[in-house]
Amino acid sequence: MDEWQRYLFGSVMAAIMVALAVYYAWREIRALKALKPAAEMPPDEHDFVRRKARRRLICSAFMLVLAGLLVGSFFLTEPAGHDEPVADAQIQKDLTRIYGVYWIVFLVVLLVIMSLAALDLFAIRRYGLTQHRKIQSDRRAMIEHQLARMRRERNGYQ
Repeated sequence: MDEWQRYLFGSVMAAIMVALAVYYAWREIRALKALKPAAEMPPDEHDFVRRKARRRLICSAFMLVLAGLLVGSFFLTEPAGHDEPVADAQIQKDLTRIYGVYWIVFLVVLLVIMSLAALDLFAIRRYGLTQHRKIQSDRRAMIEHQLARMRRERNGYQ
């Protein structure tokens, strides 16, 4: 891959990440602003929506950081050659250390983004299961109430 193709691909990837981060942050900010007061919404749903928006805003911020790190990697180049072999070896050692730390930070930020996405997925699943159980419980109570009413009517009691 030529140098200009690497820069083009990295720039496109960074632009896509920035666009996605800004879009999802804008969407979550709108969701937070549209969030009804806790009195109009069940408290568990209110908390769920608020926490979900916060997680996604944090993830969007980390996506912006990741895009910045990707663009910053374009500037990690070898320094100009030096005449002194000892100084050149030390510069190469320092460059290797900086390069390694830079990409470790990049991968840690990527891991944080993936962890937040997994946490969001599990939180949605847990909330969905809780709501499903609640609906089942309400339905079961309604059926029992209807059954008791039908038994009373069958036995001649009004």
